Amino acid sequence: VIHVGGNSWYKNRLGVLRIFTYFAAMPENANYKLVMVGHRWAPELASFVRENGLSERVIEASGIGPSELRELYCNASALLFPSFEEGFGWPVLEAQACGCPVITTGRPPMTEVAGDAAVFIDPHEPERAAQAMSAAIRNGEVLRAAGFKNLERFNEAKVAAEYVEFYE
Repeated sequence: VIHVGGNSWYKNRLGVLRIFTYFAAMPENANYKLVMVGHRWAPELASFVRENGLSERVIEASGIGPSELRELYCNASALLFPSFEEGFGWPVLEAQACGCPVITTGRPPMTEVAGDAAVFIDPHEPERAAQAMSAAIRNGEVLRAAGFKNLERFNEAKVAAEYVEFYE
């Protein structure tokens, strides 16, 4: 499972860890790991990982370049992106472009960006979010196909034409 984000409060990285803790406790998810891509962990995140016995299951990945990030998306079972707020939510589209199922917050802009191609969760309910993530991973092929279809809304020519229309 991959998460992409910085240490800003709205990225909800502690929430990512809470959700993953419930997810990892399910017997069917015993072999999954979480790769947290982005800034180095804030002290509270490192403490949470240690205190909850997740040191062997959660990987801090800072300083990742574009090609490594693409590889992580392409090989992940899912993107976990429970942000409280976003300006746009690029990781959702990046994941979909790589065939990575998306589990994200059920509020704008994530709902608008992901369209019908994600599983939407309440970031304030980590246990239910973990259950939804587990089910989503089992249904990964459907989400992959829906993600590729969703990307058609963001094709470069269409977006450029919409910008021109807006300015005119």
